[in-house]
Amino acid sequence: MDLIYQFSALFILILPLAMLIVLLVFINNMNKQTKKRLELEQKRAEQLEAISRRLDHVEKRIGNEEDPAPK
Repeated sequence: MDLIYQFSALFILILPLAMLIVLLVFINNMNKQTKKRLELEQKRAEQLEAISRRLDHVEKRIGNEEDPAPK
């Protein structure tokens, strides 16, 4: 009978520990996904900023061609 109590005590101690490990792994994976998502958003923001600068440059060139300087 003593052996049953030892196994039940061992199970009661190991189960919460296993649940904690699973929870920590889940949180770690969520953090990795969030980090990747933030890096992608940063790259997109940089690309949009570069496109915006190019468009501004093109708009200035077009504006200069449409408004020739008076002679």
